[in-house]
Amino acid sequence: MDIWSADNKIYFREDGMKSLGYTDFDEGLFEKIKAVNWSVAKGRYLYSSTLKRSLHQVVMAHWYGEDAFAESRKRGFIVEHHNNEGFDCQISNLSFAPDRINKSKAFTYDQDRLDVMSKMAVNFYKDFKSQRYQITIGFNKSHYLVIPKQNKAINVTAIYLLYNDDFYRTLTDATTLIHEMRMYGQVKLSNLRYEKMQYEEAILVELEPGKEDALFFEHEGKFVIRLGTEHAIINAISPNQNLYSNDDEKES
Repeated sequence: MDIWSADNKIYFREDGMKSLGYTDFDEGLFEKIKAVNWSVAKGRYLYSSTLKRSLHQVVMAHWYGEDAFAESRKRGFIVEHHNNEGFDCQISNLSFAPDRINKSKAFTYDQDRLDVMSKMAVNFYKDFKSQRYQITIGFNKSHYLVIPKQNKAINVTAIYLLYNDDFYRTLTDATTLIHEMRMYGQVKLSNLRYEKMQYEEAILVELEPGKEDALFFEHEGKFVIRLGTEHAIINAISPNQNLYSNDDEKES
């Protein structure tokens, strides 16, 4: 298996395939990974028989320390992939979580988020530096967010919700968001327990006659893609990094 680093990431690839797995680059971690052989286990994980660990376990032990990793095992915790993609071993996609929560998530959040993908993409991440979580929502259909303080409704394309270091609370709120969309066709934030919120307003473009169904078109000198169709949807929105670091930043 080929292993290389590029764009601040470590990549894995088997013969004849494109990138198979990846994680964040760290020189010490890269040396550990390069020193052993890797294979695919259970069709969805990268595994080292020398280390007797999967890549996600190696990554967590490296970033959080062997003591923290050992303590998590004693407590019956596993390494949880937030997006349920076993080859995505970025530190922002991993958490220590109780095994029972992992099993419950597999039959709720992991499945239900796919059911609402045509309307919105819900994902959550953990920032290693601040130890905070963030839920991101990318809308594939027009959605209006009501701002009570401003007494108006805004057409939004993305929402970012900041959480403290609480995996269960973050997962529960992400699951609630999906339930509200499935059952009632809307996002309701009032019952959620986030610390801060930001949003991005949708950019509305009036298409030329005859191009209403165009997938690609030119806008202000750039070629853009029209999202929210059966041919192109958002499946993930990256976290807002400023929301992690700026404690004085107001909701906007």
